[in-house]
Amino acid sequence: MLQRFEYRRLARSERGVVLAYLQRLSGYGRAQITRLVARWVSGKPLVKHYAAPRQAFARRYTLCRRGLAGRGQSRHGHAVGLRHGLRVAPPARRLC
Repeated sequence: MLQRFEYRRLARSERGVVLAYLQRLSGYGRAQITRLVARWVSGKPLVKHYAAPRQAFARRYTLCRRGLAGRGQSRHGHAVGLRHGLRVAPPARRLC
């Protein structure tokens, strides 16, 4: 798309329009589009430099602790779960 619009020859205001179009078209954020366009302008290949995250959760936590993570609230009213730093409250009865 950048070649088709002759991005390097566009005025600054027109470049903003092209960036907004690419942002909507691709679903990437403004900063990511800017990084990708800067990489393209400098002549570097546009290849993915990141990978899917490794499955560290499965190795770090046993099935027992994974089951306890979504149990709701602890004794003291604190949120318990993955979104809250995996603070596992002591269970009322032993599950594992």
